Amino acid sequence: MPRCERRRLTAILTAIGIQPKRRILRGEQADRHQHLAAGEALKPTLVNVAGHAFAGGATIVLVAAVPIVLYGALVLVGIIMQGDPGSPLNFILVPIGSLLLGLACAAAFVPISLIALQFGRAAILAPVAVAVLIFVAWELFVTRPGSLDTLVFHSIGAGLGLFVGLAFLVYLAVLLVSRKFLGVLTA
Repeated sequence: MPRCERRRLTAILTAIGIQPKRRILRGEQADRHQHLAAGEALKPTLVNVAGHAFAGGATIVLVAAVPIVLYGALVLVGIIMQGDPGSPLNFILVPIGSLLLGLACAAAFVPISLIALQFGRAAILAPVAVAVLIFVAWELFVTRPGSLDTLVFHSIGAGLGLFVGLAFLVYLAVLLVSRKFLGVLTA
């Protein structure tokens, strides 16, 4: 296709809102592009998916482990103070609930991380933004106006925000490290 026709076609497509996505390769670039193996084009995608899988796994383990350990400490205090470990059903509900919470956090962190990583180095502020967002949501939707809520109740919201922010920081750190590691292995 002659150059002027290609420009005209690009201008028409741009005018109707369609951006041409492919560059026309010439000469040596076209030769190099034709000789790529079938799996080479998929490597970045597989590295990204595997990185999110590792990051999701680390997030699930972290988010599930913290409530289980805290509940274990609460049961230990109950055994020492009252001699009662509580209901055996709690030993099933708490781990399953923690696992579901970990899965929900990992699922929520995937799109948030995709958005955050578009900002490059500024992505390091994303865990802070997540923590603030969780705290603000707690204050707006969970707390009640007036003197019914105590400082402890607000502290719980702040602790929850910090915990989710730290979990997102772990997600991003594992994601970036695993991408680098897998990139080196597949190169």
